[in-house]
Amino acid sequence: MGLPTALFYLACGMLPLLWLPTLPSGGASALLLGVALLCLRRRGGVSLRIGLLCLGLLWGSERGHQALRPLAYADRAVTLEGQVVSASLASAAPRQPVILRVTRLAGRAVAPFRLLLHWDSLRFPFAAGQRWQVDAMPRALHGTLNPAGFDLQRHYLSQDVVLSATPRGYRLLDPRRTLRQRIIDLAVRRLADHSAQPLLLALLFGERGGITAESRTLLRQSGTLHLLAISGLHIALAAALAHGLWRGVALLLPLHWQTPRQPLALAVLAAWGYAWLAGVPPPTLRAALMVTLYALWRWRGRQSTLRDVLTLTLSLGLLTEPLLLLSSGFWLSVSAVASLLFWSAWQPLSDRLRRPGCAPLRLLHLQLGLLLLLSPLQLALFHGISWTAPLANLAAVPLVSLGVMPLALAGLLLTLVGLPWAGEGAWGVALWLLEALLALLRRLPDGWLTPSSLALVYSALALALALLWSIRQGGRDLWLCLLCGLLAAGGALRGRSGSEGWRVEMMDVGHGQAIAISRRGQALLYDSGGRWPGGDAAQQIVLPYLRWQGLRLSGIIISHADSDHAGGRRTLTQAYPLAWLASPAPNDLPCRRGLHTYWQGLRIDFLWPPRAVARPRNNDSCVVRISGPGGALLLTGDIEADSERALLATGTDLRAAVMQVPHHGSSSSSSEELLQAVQPALALASAARYSPWRFPAPSVRQRYDQRGIAWRDTAHEGMIRVDFSAAGWRVSAQRQQIDPHWYHAWFGVDGHNG
Repeated sequence: MGLPTALFYLACGMLPLLWLPTLPSGGASALLLGVALLCLRRRGGVSLRIGLLCLGLLWGSERGHQALRPLAYADRAVTLEGQVVSASLASAAPRQPVILRVTRLAGRAVAPFRLLLHWDSLRFPFAAGQRWQVDAMPRALHGTLNPAGFDLQRHYLSQDVVLSATPRGYRLLDPRRTLRQRIIDLAVRRLADHSAQPLLLALLFGERGGITAESRTLLRQSGTLHLLAISGLHIALAAALAHGLWRGVALLLPLHWQTPRQPLALAVLAAWGYAWLAGVPPPTLRAALMVTLYALWRWRGRQSTLRDVLTLTLSLGLLTEPLLLLSSGFWLSVSAVASLLFWSAWQPLSDRLRRPGCAPLRLLHLQLGLLLLLSPLQLALFHGISWTAPLANLAAVPLVSLGVMPLALAGLLLTLVGLPWAGEGAWGVALWLLEALLALLRRLPDGWLTPSSLALVYSALALALALLWSIRQGGRDLWLCLLCGLLAAGGALRGRSGSEGWRVEMMDVGHGQAIAISRRGQALLYDSGGRWPGGDAAQQIVLPYLRWQGLRLSGIIISHADSDHAGGRRTLTQAYPLAWLASPAPNDLPCRRGLHTYWQGLRIDFLWPPRAVARPRNNDSCVVRISGPGGALLLTGDIEADSERALLATGTDLRAAVMQVPHHGSSSSSSEELLQAVQPALALASAARYSPWRFPAPSVRQRYDQRGIAWRDTAHEGMIRVDFSAAGWRVSAQRQQIDPHWYHAWFGVDGHNG
């Protein structure tokens, strides 16, 4: 077995890190090591492979344990010293995310670790390379966990970050900036007052923090956002430009000064230089390694294929940093290259399309291949795909690759060598091209499709069957197979079949509440989550959930007007204008005691308040009892003890198998009398781990425990699901049962609020 093959098996051994519920440790690690040593001693074909796989898993799990070790510093107010890793774009915000590489803690040297800080850059401007001393209380990183939406814990763990903090004191120890930061500062000054400046900075340095939400949405919906995430395409272009530039210069040099190795060396330098400018994220690291390995093979006169280079690059990258497995950008970059290789091999261009005038058709051929082959991965990572992507990329790829990128890099190079007027001229043309691209993309229809999770299963199965059939047929009829596969996947867009059961899902929205009741492909929403500057829970969590589950929103009940319950109301009504909306407010459909209705065969009884309220607060919350096969559900909003007593005085039947804990578990709610009247078997609480109100109150939790009521809360368990059927009900949670992965675990000490 050669070295590349051995490295490949070591890297494959790390793949279980993607789905393991816990990392191997102690006895499991010792067993793996024993199996590995036993297999490696035999040196047989299968035994050697098993041994290498075990060693790879051991190294990957050890790297995972190493990444989690900084959790020992959580929940202590300390003074930290370290170097800023994040680059500054001269923008300021009261809570800007900044990565600090900590080297000293409480005055003592520690093994370096990375810490996410919510930095007040309005008062304390920062720059990459500066050394700071900050007073803070690091806390274990904790993200909301739902079937759809941003996976914060996985995202930051892939960057070796497991702690976050908000500094309470700042002191600059060393103002020196990195060379990369100084170059960024120079570009920011030269590109000031241009609307497309954030896009050009993203192309040059991989820093996308300045891109507006409008531009980001436009690029995502058109399927062109990948062009602004520096990846293999950009690194390869930089290497090709350097290679071509040297070949052109070499024509002016004496023949005895020219060697075939010179352009290869310059291409490698350009690839690593551009990767360094971009901050060396995983896709650029992989691409720069590929360029280097390819150049080394050419340097030594060895024949190699792109497949060999890609395999060795991936193996080296994962062995260097196993946490790359958790990076979405890494998998997209790898899959894009692999898809292009596969597509070129199994659907090669015809002789007609190889003619010089058919370049647009060749590009369209590649774009269609990427759309088809990457669809399952895009659905899994982003819960959607863009059907306008091939058309948009037909214009965007050559415009950015052959126009914007060379001009942007030339402008930077000219500025650095002391020709700022020439650099600004090149940048001016690049900015104009970017503005023209945005204008073109605005003319395209919104092509973003958000099918249900079933579409992922159907599309992956259809694609696998199509590829297997194509291989058996020698590559013939692949287009027909893929078309049939896409038609089969389209069945998932129609939603799910009817069922006599019904489901309740309390989404994990942090401090706030959003509960979905679903049956027969329809959904009813109780509360809409919170709102914050620049977004709300409906946009970030609720809408992706509804679309991912393939549900159509029929109606919305807003319990009261507090922003943590009604924060996503406008977003939901804009997305579903035909959905009815009920609340205690007089301008909505009435939520008033004594009313009831039926929805999808379920009975909905409105129990509180007794009358409409202009500005409903906690005690005016809309209390709803929903009953159907398997039991009843009581939704209580934020009612407190006064309203609980008034509700009990009406003599209404409140009994329910499942109960939403009033007011997130506040000590002002969940009276003994209410629990006696409801007699629930299960209590669901929507709570945030680091809530400033420290919900739920220990006394309230004790009250439920003393009555033998099972307690589940979103802070510990992520989204909570209750399935009702004629046989009863069953509860499951995202963190423990639905999606149990080690990187979704409760980091740090147990207990609410850290």
